[in-house]
Parts: sequence; structure tokens; C-alpha cells
Amino acid sequence: MPSEPQISHQGSIGHQVPILSVSLETENGSKELKRENGDIYMEFRYKVTYHGVDATNSTTAGPFTFCISIFRDELNYQLDRLVQGGSKSWVPCRYGQYCLGFVNDRPSKIQVAQSEEFVCLVPGESWEGSFTLDDDTWEFPDHLKTGAIFRFAFRGATIKWWDWGTKDGTHADTVVTFRGLGQSTRSDILDEKNGGRPPVVVPHSNEIELVLEDSD
Repeated sequence: MPSEPQISHQGSIGHQVPILSVSLETENGSKELKRENGDIYMEFRYKVTYHGVDATNSTTAGPFTFCISIFRDELNYQLDRLVQGGSKSWVPCRYGQYCLGFVNDRPSKIQVAQSEEFVCLVPGESWEGSFTLDDDTWEFPDHLKTGAIFRFAFRGATIKWWDWGTKDGTHADTVVTFRGLGQSTRSDILDEKNGGRPPVVVPHSNEIELVLEDSD
């Protein structure tokens, strides 16, 4: 996949640390990366599954609540293009017009129970979201031919805030302090040590191979 170091499963499997995995699929099951009037786009679904704290026994932990911002951040996804030549090779596509938004340096206090930025899962449960791949985010070569082959994946990331307990129960009154939330997907949580809890490392997802096709 990419030449950059990847986050492995080992970082997420530790004593009393939630184990998560991510799977990707296209919105309609198609593997055609559509190009219409020169614009390239495709819709994806991602599913985040909580496996407990023990990979062999998903009932060894209770519910936990976490911030989902890493799954909405374009920089946590990887798009590669297959280059045909003397030998085939995968070349990472560069990020294009990625915008951090207007960063608000004034801290914002967000109540966990009332925010869509937080999700609660119990062992064996999954949460799903959507993601759009388009040429507003990634740079594509000029005069890209129909039939060009790409592959796409969630590259792995670390959850910035998590804690044990349910969103509406244990964390009904929990407040987390952010900087810039709602103005940028790359929100900055001020408590970088997460209350002393170890980080939850979400590993690389499956890869989906795509073929560029022109819409009729």
C-alpha cells in the first residue's frame, strides 16, 4: 500500500484497551470510480467494529464511548494509482485542496451525550458512516484514461478521546474540551493525555480496487 509506515494491530491490543477494526465498501457495491463532466467521485461506507479487549473473547469488556473525528478526516485515507510500464507499481495520489477550515483558538466545551462527534459501542457492535472520494481532495493526473486502476483504504489512526461507559449513562454529564470543533475535521482535543488512558490505535482497513469509468 503506501510507502509511509502503517499502524498495525499490535498498538490496539493491550491490557484493557478497546480493540477496533474498520471495513470499507462502496456505497452501491460497484467498483467503478465514476467520472462525469471531468469530475471524479465515489461514495464509500465504513464500518467500525468493537471487539472488546480480548481478541478471543469479545465479552471481556463493557461499553465504551469515543470520538469519531478520525473517520471523517481525509488525511486518514489513502488513494493509490496503478502505474503501467516495464513493471507495475502503485503510486500514492497526493492530497489536493485540503482545507483545515477557520481554526478557532478559543476552546469549546462539548457535552458528550449531546454531540454527534461521539459514539458508544458494546463488544461485538458496529457503527457505520460515509465518506466521499473526489477530485476536490485528491490530485489526479491530467488526461487520465478510462480504465485506470486505483485502490483505496483507511490507513489507520489513533482515537484522540475515549472512555469506558455509555454515552447517555456514564457520560451524560461528561464535557470534553476541543479547539476548532465543527470548523475542521481535524479537531484538536486539549487533553492530549486523555485522562491517563492509553491510546486506541485503529489499524489499516481492507483495500478496495477501483476502475475509472466515464458516466454515460
